[in-house]
Amino acid sequence: AGEGIEQDYVEAVKWFQKSAEKGNDDAQNNLGCCYYLGKGVEQNYEEAARWYEKAMAQGKEDATFKLSLITPKLHESGVSCE
Repeated sequence: AGEGIEQDYVEAVKWFQKSAEKGNDDAQNNLGCCYYLGKGVEQNYEEAARWYEKAMAQGKEDATFKLSLITPKLHESGVSCE
């Protein structure tokens, strides 16, 4: 996927956002990753947690793991994702 073309995270975020808002758990998880890593968007742990939680609510196990990685960072900044 994406072979022969330059990666465009801003464009990817645009499409992940559209799909995530329609309830696609893969897109929600991917959007969480973009916010967590700051790929295509400004890094934002709160926003990452929000999308991971949405994906997790649909049973996306990978999102559960990723949320567990981000939770300590949220606590460091005084934000709770509960």
